[in-house]
Amino acid sequence: MDKEWMQDILGGLVVDGGEIVSPLCARFSCALMVGGVGVLFMVDEQHGGTLGFSPGIADDGEGLQLSLGEGPGVDAHRVGHPVGVPDLAKSTGGRWIEFGRSAVASGIAAVFGFPLAIGAARVGAMTVYQATPGELSDDVFADCLMLADVTTHLVIGLQADAAPGALAKELAEVRGYRPEIHQATGMAAAQLGVSMAEALVRLRAYAYAEERPLIDVSCDIVDLRLRMTS
Repeated sequence: MDKEWMQDILGGLVVDGGEIVSPLCARFSCALMVGGVGVLFMVDEQHGGTLGFSPGIADDGEGLQLSLGEGPGVDAHRVGHPVGVPDLAKSTGGRWIEFGRSAVASGIAAVFGFPLAIGAARVGAMTVYQATPGELSDDVFADCLMLADVTTHLVIGLQADAAPGALAKELAEVRGYRPEIHQATGMAAAQLGVSMAEALVRLRAYAYAEERPLIDVSCDIVDLRLRMTS
């Protein structure tokens, strides 16, 4: 990626109602010639939301990662290096079982996650989606690393003007993040006598088994209509 291409991607970016990440993802997707790009922001180690995504399959992919708690972006954020599967249809019995099955059903054939990180500090991940199977070329992979770095600085820049101890407005209102889920996780952890991480896994498993949205199950716990039992 040369400097002029990067300036072309960023230059003339139209901000719609304060939204900047989704238009940026759309430009990234076109520049990389991939099926879609999404950006996951992690509020803490267990909870996050989608800052933006390009139109199309990235919308479904980001929603699946958030609801299931697994996928390329989730793993890239956790381990701190790029991860990916070039053919999800051949991997549905291995990595990210539920994500893989649902993603393939949504028309996603390959996925690649890139952490948003500066040093040891990680704030989320950029995920690249493909409608056809196959590895990213070396040039596209290198460009993805560059664009992930640009996005990392954008996220940190959004937070720079926030009050100490608070999230910037743009980050606090990420799609898919609901404080009720965090609250319900804490209540479930106390009810089950497990860690927050294990409680969130149990919540997601319960919601999946009952075929209910995670937020609905969380609200039932917060409103004392549901109590988690071992």
